[in-house]
Amino acid sequence: MKITTILILLTAGIASVCALRLWDGRSPFPRLLLVWVLASAVVEFVGIIGNRMGFVNVRYYNAFILIEFLLLMRIAMLHPVVRFLRRPYIHVIMGAFTLVWAVDLYSIGWEVKFATYAFLIGTPIIVAVYLFLLWDLVNTLREPLTGHAPFWLYLTVLVFYGTVAPILGSVNYFAEFAPHVGSKIMPLVSVMSIVKFILLSVTCLRAQRQPPLPA
Repeated sequence: MKITTILILLTAGIASVCALRLWDGRSPFPRLLLVWVLASAVVEFVGIIGNRMGFVNVRYYNAFILIEFLLLMRIAMLHPVVRFLRRPYIHVIMGAFTLVWAVDLYSIGWEVKFATYAFLIGTPIIVAVYLFLLWDLVNTLREPLTGHAPFWLYLTVLVFYGTVAPILGSVNYFAEFAPHVGSKIMPLVSVMSIVKFILLSVTCLRAQRQPPLPA
C-alpha cells in the first residue's frame, strides 16, 4: 500500500473522529460539517478498497460530485451576512447543477469516465461562493480568524478545489491520450486529499472550542 494511501486513510479517520465529537443535535453547522467529513471519508475508503479489489471506483467519485456540491451550498447558506444565499436563488443553483450533473452522467453512460463537465461547472461556483464568504469574514470579524471554525472550513474548500480543479478537469484526457502524464500528476490529488482532511480536522477542533458565527 502506498504511503499516500495510508496517509489518506489515517487523516480521514482522524477527521471523522473529530467530526463525531461535534454532534449536538441542535445547531445545523456541526451536523452539516459532520455529514461532509463522513461523506468525504467514506468515498475515499470505498474508492481505495474498490481499487484494490479491481472494481471501477470512478462511479463513486461521480456520485460524490453532486453530494459534495449540495452539501457545500447548504453549509454556505449558514453564513450570517450572506442574505442572498438564503433566498430561492441558491436552491435554483442547486437544482440547475443537479440537472447538469444528471445530463453529464447520462452522456457518459456506462463508460468508465469521470464526470468532468459537471465537475468543471460546479467547481467555479463553489470557489466563487466560498471566496466571497472568506472575503466577507475577513472584513467583518473583529477577532483572530484562526480561532473560528468557518475560517478553516472556507480555507479547506478553497485550497482543495483551487488545487485539484485543473487536474481532475483533465483526467479523462490524460487517461485517453497521455496516461504517462496522468500517472505523474494524479498523485497530487491524493496529497491534496490529505491536506483536505487535515484542515477538516482543524475545523472540527475549532468548532468544539468555539461555536460558529451567530446568525
